[in-house]
Amino acid sequence: MGCSDPGYALYAVSGQLALASRIQPLPVVMNDGSLSEDQRAKIEEILQIRDFAASELHLNVGNNYTVYLDTGGAPIAYNLSASAKDSFTPVTWTFPFTGTIPYIGFFHEAEARAYQGRLVEQGYDTVLYGVESYSTLGLFPDPISTTMLTRSEAFLADLIIHELTHNTVWCDNNTDFNENAASFVGRVGALRYLSRKYGPDAPVVIKARQGYEDGDVYESFLNDLYLRLQNFYASDLSSEQKIAGRADIFADAQRRFTEEVLPQMHDPASYEWVRDLELNNAWILVNARYNMDLSAFQAVYDATGQDFDAMLRILLDAAASDDPVACLRSLAPQP
Repeated sequence: MGCSDPGYALYAVSGQLALASRIQPLPVVMNDGSLSEDQRAKIEEILQIRDFAASELHLNVGNNYTVYLDTGGAPIAYNLSASAKDSFTPVTWTFPFTGTIPYIGFFHEAEARAYQGRLVEQGYDTVLYGVESYSTLGLFPDPISTTMLTRSEAFLADLIIHELTHNTVWCDNNTDFNENAASFVGRVGALRYLSRKYGPDAPVVIKARQGYEDGDVYESFLNDLYLRLQNFYASDLSSEQKIAGRADIFADAQRRFTEEVLPQMHDPASYEWVRDLELNNAWILVNARYNMDLSAFQAVYDATGQDFDAMLRILLDAAASDDPVACLRSLAPQP
C-alpha cells in the first residue's frame, strides 16, 4: 500500500517549523544556567563526536548538533510503521525530498497513536516507537535533544554518526539501503571514535564491541524468523489461514529466543524485553530496515582493507546506482 497525504505533508512542515522555533544555539544554553554539569559534559562529548565525524570520517556534518532542543525528557519524534498481516508488504508514504518511505513521523505521541489506531482498524500490523534524533537531510540543523544527554558515549557516537551518514549518503526511494548503510557506518564509526579516544583494548571499546556482537545474534534470530515467515506467507493458504497460522511460528520463535538465543549473548539481560514482545510483521520489517543484512557493507569495508574513506566513496557510488546493494558487491575492490 502506498499513499501521499497532502494534509500530513502540511502537518510535517508546520511541526518541523514549530520545533525549530524552540531550538536554542548551544552557546546560549551552555551559559544560561539551565543545564547541570553532567548535561554540559555530555554536550561536550557530543561535540567531540561531531568533530570526529567531520575531520576523521569526512561525513557532511553541516550545522547539525550545534543547537539544542529541550524536549522535557520525551522523544524528539515518533515513527510509525505498518505492514500487511499475511505478507511482508509495508505501508508506504511518498513525500517531497525523502521520496517513498515505509514509515511516517509525528511530533506528538497522541497524534501518532491516533493514526496508528486507524491503521489497526484497517487490518494492519503496526509498530510505534520514539526517536531521539533524526535527519532532515540538511533542510534544518539537527538538534541535540534532552534525552540524548542521558545516553552513554558509545550510544551517542553510533547515533550521531548514523544520522550524519544520512546527511552524506542518500539513495532516493530506497529506505532499506539508507538505513542499513547508516547502521553499518554508525557502528564502524563509533568503534573507531572510541578506540581513538580510549585505545582499542579499553573496557568501553570492548563493551561496545560485545554489544554489537549481541546485536548480531539478535538480528540473526530475526533474519531466520523473517525467512521462515516469508516462506509461510508464500504458500497457497488463504489470508485467514496465514494470519492464524503465523501465531504458532511467533510462539516457537519466542521459545527459541529464550532457550537458544539469549544464552549466546554477552549481556542477555539487555534483551530480556524480547521475551514478552508481541511480534508482528511491522516490527520485523523495522528491524530488517536497519540491521537485517549488513554483509554487503562488511564485504566492502573488508575489501578496502578497512579503509573508511574508500568505503565511503563506494557507498556514494552505490547510492547513485539503480541497485545499491548489487553495486556494492561489484564495486568492492579486491584485497
